[in-house]
Amino acid sequence: MDQALQFGLLFGALAGSVHALHLYRQIRREPHAVSDDVQRKRAAYFALWTLALWLLFGSYVLYLWLIAVIVRTAAALRQPRRD
Repeated sequence: MDQALQFGLLFGALAGSVHALHLYRQIRREPHAVSDDVQRKRAAYFALWTLALWLLFGSYVLYLWLIAVIVRTAAALRQPRRD
């Protein structure tokens, strides 16, 4: 169980970092009516929350995705081919 949580935490850290960086850049590029400093703080706030949520739910997302891949593969194998 500990290894499963560690893999999930690692997955959450990797996916969360990529997602947070993308979100930070996207918010910084938006046209804004506030100062640059406020916009940077806003972008950092959303990026940190994104990373925190990925860390918190990383295991959940990883293992649901793995289960979904197995179920989808099994369902694809059960269907007859249409040629």
